[in-house]
Amino acid sequence: MTFEHGAAHEWHAVDHTASPATFVNYLDAISSQSGVRAYKQASITLLGLKSGERVLDVGCGTGEDAQAIAWHVGPAGRVIGVDASQAMVEESRRRASDLGLPLDFQAGDAHCLEFDDGAFGATRADRVLQHLEYPERAVAELTRVTRPGGRIVIADTDWGTLLVDAPDRETTEVVLAEVASVTRNSWMGRQLYGLVQRAGLREVTVSAFAGAITEKPVADRLLYLAGGLERARGSRKISRTAADRWEQALQGAAAAGCFFSSITVFIVAGTRP
Repeated sequence: MTFEHGAAHEWHAVDHTASPATFVNYLDAISSQSGVRAYKQASITLLGLKSGERVLDVGCGTGEDAQAIAWHVGPAGRVIGVDASQAMVEESRRRASDLGLPLDFQAGDAHCLEFDDGAFGATRADRVLQHLEYPERAVAELTRVTRPGGRIVIADTDWGTLLVDAPDRETTEVVLAEVASVTRNSWMGRQLYGLVQRAGLREVTVSAFAGAITEKPVADRLLYLAGGLERARGSRKISRTAADRWEQALQGAAAAGCFFSSITVFIVAGTRP
């Protein structure tokens, strides 16, 4: 199943789209990438998890990250996954139903979490803030529900770091700008550090993970390259001739085994005072 470029801005309202399953399939496809697996593991490690700990995963998607966290905290712990989409919550429950892990999933709003102050020893949000109307409010909520001394880890994509090796630099810049334009907070990756500093977290660290995609069909789907090209052409920001030439150059690179694209995810981690 393909993932249309226009759907990139609809993550905040998955249940109101024509096909929530399309978003589930997208998450599965992107989680299969080695670079994504690497930064996800790093973000979980940064939580500093202990056996018996209570952990919150905001924007849990299909629940695989919550499952991984649950293995760390063991049967005496508890992991709660929250997502704005009921369809995602139901999918998370389905995937975890036979695992016997200490997991709960529920629908919720990252802007207003329904948990007591200091309810969790660690909290996490992965690629969520880029889609939120008020990301600073979500950071404040993550901080509020984390106990003093607890860890908060937030990871997000910076669509301004998207790059593609293509001969026509001017057309490439226009296409990539179109790709970024459909995400509500396309520079969220670079903004995370400032957000958590202003939230008052201590011992803040930041790390970057650049994920490379060398298969053009995968980049078209996961990085919305095909959709960005169509938007640029449809809005007449580039000519049809330039668009066709750009696409042919990338197809040629792919045929020669030389296609290259990349995007960077940033992770910030800190401790609640």
